[in-house]
Amino acid sequence: MKQYVLFQENVIHIENQDRFLSNEKTPVFWSHQLVERHATAIYTRGIYLKFLTELVNSTAFKVIEIEKDKVYDLEKHIRYEKPEFTREMFRVHVDLSTGSFKCFCGKFERDGIVCCHILRLFTQFDITHIPDKLIVDRWTISFREKELDKCKKEMVLLTGEDQSHNAVRYAILMSKVGEACSDIS
Repeated sequence: MKQYVLFQENVIHIENQDRFLSNEKTPVFWSHQLVERHATAIYTRGIYLKFLTELVNSTAFKVIEIEKDKVYDLEKHIRYEKPEFTREMFRVHVDLSTGSFKCFCGKFERDGIVCCHILRLFTQFDITHIPDKLIVDRWTISFREKELDKCKKEMVLLTGEDQSHNAVRYAILMSKVGEACSDIS
């Protein structure tokens, strides 16, 4: 039981640190792309760092237009460290009118994070904001804050008093458990 408490406190500390970094600090930007600034404004720090990896990897691809404003192939023309996929070519279907992007790699459907192939097309089309269709609410700062507030209100209703510290700790722990489960799947 003592180890569980130590583990729980460690998880809470890590989550508090991530929450502080997400809410109170602005990261050093890697590029001058406005889409990167948009990502820092909406994503938690942990998800932003994953997004940043994809943004960096996007520079390794060249764009081949198959059908203008509809279908593009992205070919890897520079090798980079720890590629997620072994393929050299990826097809992306685009509908600019609806802000819809669908990549063959399936990273967004699997992880909820925009892949480097789609990000490369953002550069091609000078897209400055991540379309709402490509933002998973669960990864956003606003979602986390809403969930923490909801847990706090539930705790007040259950106990009749404001034990917000415990509610926040519980919410943070549940957030970490959810992230751990998503990492496993």
